[in-house]
Amino acid sequence: MTALKKFKTIEDFLALPEDSRAELIDGEIVYKAMPGGTHATIEGAICGISRSMFHKAKKKNGQGGWWILPEISVHYRKFERILTADIAGWKRETLPNCPTAYPVPNRPDWVCEVSHTTFKKDSTTVFETLQREGVPFYWIANADNRHLQVFELVGDRYVMAQSLFEDDGWQKIKPFDEVEMHLGMLFGADAPDDVEE
Repeated sequence: MTALKKFKTIEDFLALPEDSRAELIDGEIVYKAMPGGTHATIEGAICGISRSMFHKAKKKNGQGGWWILPEISVHYRKFERILTADIAGWKRETLPNCPTAYPVPNRPDWVCEVSHTTFKKDSTTVFETLQREGVPFYWIANADNRHLQVFELVGDRYVMAQSLFEDDGWQKIKPFDEVEMHLGMLFGADAPDDVEE
């Protein structure tokens, strides 16, 4: 007979060091691997661009109005899961102060996962968790084929709102569709010639 695995709780999770890169998924503590170079490049690019435009007070030009944080742990209560998002964002109109709790108890308004070796998890476990919790927008940025899937919550289900590739150039991308972003830059390419330094 094999020994039964002990079901882990939120208390077990909170007993771990905050820098342990752990997640709580269906009663199991799962350790999240450190990102490799490709993953880190894309995550850094998406985080840098989105933060530079939107991680500030709302401006008249439509930019701003968000808290955008990388590698942030969120407690999703409907599944009792704690997942660490590659990048997550909260609208300041619904969350006036930047989230600082560990894990964050407030569900985000946007989550982005950079998928490389994690595509199965990102398109199943993460997808179903965010959908059930009512996260309005979910991006999966596939590092292998440079493909960005943008899911929008319609009712209680995600629908693919946009399907974009690295060479699609300048696009308005939900939920940040007040301005255009360059797909190549989101995947870590240098700025095109029409971008001022």
